[in-house]
Amino acid sequence: MTDQKVEVAEPEVKYRGNTYFEYSKFFGFKAEDLKDKRILDLGSGHDSFSRSVKSLFPQLDTEIVSLDIENQTNIDRAKHVNGTTYTLPFKDNSFDLVLAHLSIPLWLFDPKDKNRDRSEYLKEAIEKMQAVLREAARVLRPGGEAKFSPWGFATNLSTRDNIILREEFTRGMQEATANSADFTFSMETIFDCPLGHLTKKS
Repeated sequence: MTDQKVEVAEPEVKYRGNTYFEYSKFFGFKAEDLKDKRILDLGSGHDSFSRSVKSLFPQLDTEIVSLDIENQTNIDRAKHVNGTTYTLPFKDNSFDLVLAHLSIPLWLFDPKDKNRDRSEYLKEAIEKMQAVLREAARVLRPGGEAKFSPWGFATNLSTRDNIILREEFTRGMQEATANSADFTFSMETIFDCPLGHLTKKS
């Protein structure tokens, strides 16, 4: 591992369907930012992010560990771990970067539950997201970062109610994490999607 900044040329053709480009678009990083990093990809599915980075940038000394709740097909079993984001099966201070794209809910919403109040959704969403943040902070090395995008929403709520829910969720998360002793947390909107950013305190 080295602290020297190494420039890595970005491919000119950014074609749709390549997971590296999708992640880099939402999370705002370049390939050189991944060099010498140990990265945890939460909700990795078929490990497409790991495979796309290896294919595009074989020169990077980057280790990507993929985690999903169940076995998937077409995965790198040497670097794929089954587990849940609420209790990550890793030691403290294990990663430089944690990424979660299209994998951290609000998918606790049950489309069949037509009568559940939005405030109940919101309370449960904030509690569950706090658990995810605590685990991400635990496995990050001091100064490490975690990025989450975008949040899913309730399929049984109207578009207007989903927008209100997202705004309330953002405010609730910021209030809930304002005084954390372990990390700082902020949220912003990228491409009309909420993006969360956690930095572990040194």
